[in-house]
Amino acid sequence: MPLSLQSARNDEEVVEAVSRAAWHKCGLDGDPEIPALNELADWWRLECPREIRLQAEGRTSKLIDFCVHRDGKPPKQFLLFETTEPELPTLLDRGQPYDITQRWLYARESGFDGRHPLGGVLVAWYTRRVPVPANTRNDSVFPRIGATRQEEKAVALAVSQGQVGQMLTLPGFGPGEPDGPPNPTPAYPLMLWEMASRALSHERNKHAAWLAARIFVDVILDVAPEHWPLSASHGVRLPAQRFRDFLARIYTPGRSGRIHWSRTKQLDTMLEAFDLLEAREMRIPWTDSEKQVGGLRRVLVPLDVPRSGHADDVVQFAIHLPPGITEGPLLDRIFLRLAGAKSMPAWRLWLNLSDLWRIPGRTRVPVGRTWFQVKAAGRYPVVSDAELLAWAFPTPEGATLNRSTQRTRLSRARKALEWMIEQGAVSDVSSSEGRRLMPGPNWAGWRGGRK
Repeated sequence: MPLSLQSARNDEEVVEAVSRAAWHKCGLDGDPEIPALNELADWWRLECPREIRLQAEGRTSKLIDFCVHRDGKPPKQFLLFETTEPELPTLLDRGQPYDITQRWLYARESGFDGRHPLGGVLVAWYTRRVPVPANTRNDSVFPRIGATRQEEKAVALAVSQGQVGQMLTLPGFGPGEPDGPPNPTPAYPLMLWEMASRALSHERNKHAAWLAARIFVDVILDVAPEHWPLSASHGVRLPAQRFRDFLARIYTPGRSGRIHWSRTKQLDTMLEAFDLLEAREMRIPWTDSEKQVGGLRRVLVPLDVPRSGHADDVVQFAIHLPPGITEGPLLDRIFLRLAGAKSMPAWRLWLNLSDLWRIPGRTRVPVGRTWFQVKAAGRYPVVSDAELLAWAFPTPEGATLNRSTQRTRLSRARKALEWMIEQGAVSDVSSSEGRRLMPGPNWAGWRGGRK
């Protein structure tokens, strides 16, 4: 017979019974992961969201009031929430879960209709943001989710008509429907995210890529692929870092070796970028076709943002990836940061080229249990000027550009590509068939490359 609150004989069995109910309420599959009482108590004291604590307090107060009204005398004190005194009892101290459950069962027999105080706590436990170590590899894989062609067209139309402020959804990180028309760029949905963040931003610069988009991509790479399922089911919390270390990820050092950072000139732009990451327009739509559910998800959440722009300010993020994610492009993070600080066309080119190079069975082949990058130039697609222009300056479908603008943009795209070739990140292999672009000798994805 399955364990129930009626048959529970101690704290551990109470936690197990409530855990099983919460596990199924959260729609989780398989056998529930039952937390130890001390583990749950530590989380309750240190990390449990305040609203969950207040919910449990309300349920317990309702239970106490019922018992007092029925019996004419208050039960012993067994719950104090907002206290820092360790000698006072709290909800998950030894003996409290069982004692609360006995009083709850007694009250239920007398007509009490309140929910068990621990139910919401365990639901929050199973949907909590789990701390994970940051992925520090320089060759990092970006997660891919599907985005339908219909979503892409809707967002593209909103961008072209200047209606970004009214948008509710944006597609994710993957290509469109397999049977639909080809995307203008391999990373087109991600480019739409970048274009929308740009349209919402007041940031104005002549060179670097848009700050919110650069942060979005770089921080998501902090979640290693082995933690993607956990990020999709619970959300993960990355380690906090000093603002000085965060700046080193975004801005490249000058000739003196120092980061050129001005609080008076750049802090407002940085804070606006953090706000954009939480904007309603930047949520990602997702669909679980098996469970027939879906919604809008804020994938990247800033938990702590710089307050004054000083080096010792704290920056921290949580990542909640959509379900159904798969392996996407392999990104050289060192060059991604260089390209982002260099120019917007270079940053966009790098994302699209990285996606283009990740073609299973063509540019990536299995050798034993590992996949390796192909070095034969003939395996890489021929790249036209039209494609180069679309990658560096993606435009919504149906938008038309005059010849002067096209020439100017193509010139900027070529200059960005030349810089990438000079840096050894891209190899230009031209032949009578056309230009083929493949990873350069300094690319982190080569076997034995920088990690």
